[in-house]
Amino acid sequence: MVLPRFDLETFLAAIENHRITGLYVAPPIVLALAKHPAVAQYDLSSLKYIISAAAPSTRTSPPPAHGAWACRPWARRTA
Repeated sequence: MVLPRFDLETFLAAIENHRITGLYVAPPIVLALAKHPAVAQYDLSSLKYIISAAAPSTRTSPPPAHGAWACRPWARRTA
């Protein structure tokens, strides 16, 4: 699914409603998924993987299954 303009709530609703299994996103979206409180209001259990590229990540971006990601039921370490 492609959204004409990024909006976190619309993005989260699309994942939940369409049972999205994989994401290809830029690091700022990874950071939003890890830290934004709205994420907890959506069922993201369909997600199996997240691939992040296209911009440098920083030390403040938590790696999958660490920090804030560890409390997400859909976050699993794959490597």
